[in-house]
Amino acid sequence: MAPILTATIRHVEAAATDGRERGELAHELEQTAAAGPTWWQRRRGAKAGPVVAASATSLAGDYQLLAQELVATLTAAENDDQAAASGALDAPSPIEATAAGVGS
Repeated sequence: MAPILTATIRHVEAAATDGRERGELAHELEQTAAAGPTWWQRRRGAKAGPVVAASATSLAGDYQLLAQELVATLTAAENDDQAAASGALDAPSPIEATAAGVGS
């Protein structure tokens, strides 16, 4: 049965538009937003760099949480598979079990 993930990706139109126009992913937009001047610095006349939606930071965080959940889910599934495989290797074969009188 497939696991149900709990992480959600919010709908952020401004960040989506910036990403399409600039050809950048959410984490790249986050870096651009962090490096640029704040809104109050732009208002005071600071030399404006590229203006990117501040919501890109939240969107990048959503994708990071999803990635962390996926990695944790895959790791748990691999550990379960390894435990099942090692348990199957330790179990006696059907011939050995019959010879020992197990299961009869």
